[in-house]
Amino acid sequence: MLVIDTRIKLLLFILINFMVFGLKDFILGSVCFFFICILSCLMGQKKIVLKYLIFYVVIAAIQQLCAFLPQAIETILSIFTLFIRVMIPVVLFASTFIATTKVSELIAAMYSLKIPRSITITFAMVLRFFPTFSEEIHNIYDAMKLRGIALSWKNVFTRPVLILEAIAIPIVMRSASIAEELSASGIKPNTIRLSIGLENINDILRDLAQALA
Repeated sequence: MLVIDTRIKLLLFILINFMVFGLKDFILGSVCFFFICILSCLMGQKKIVLKYLIFYVVIAAIQQLCAFLPQAIETILSIFTLFIRVMIPVVLFASTFIATTKVSELIAAMYSLKIPRSITITFAMVLRFFPTFSEEIHNIYDAMKLRGIALSWKNVFTRPVLILEAIAIPIVMRSASIAEELSASGIKPNTIRLSIGLENINDILRDLAQALA
């Protein structure tokens, strides 16, 4: 398995973001996507690549079929599929980046690149948020199955409001809860969080000595 330095992965992610939005041409965009697929496979993410490859082929096929649709529908669908096709390489590499990068490695890499602390902490929290959010999504799907409203094409067309409610409300509530949990998760078992005001330094040191005694 190919192991890439976190700093290189970070720079590649930024480069891919700039590159794909300039590659609206189908052939150049596809070449860029397949390059990212190969890179992600070498980094050990074959299952993720397969999912995105199938999705890319479906979107590309829909985009080509737009030419046979009425003008109004063709315009709307073409813009929509173009946006998705352009975003797929970015999301693919982002998924690979998250799956192959530890939070500690990301923080160390961003510090070495002299990136401001505020940006570094934000990126670290985002990196920790997505795996947690993905797990919550699976829990929501399981809860929907237990309620007899599993996510399926039949339910989407016959009970769209109920499906939207069953997905959206738990996601909003859990997202807010996860954000609070991650904000507090900067405190690890081997760290101490201090809330310090304008006290005299000697008072602070004395209080710490007393607390740790």
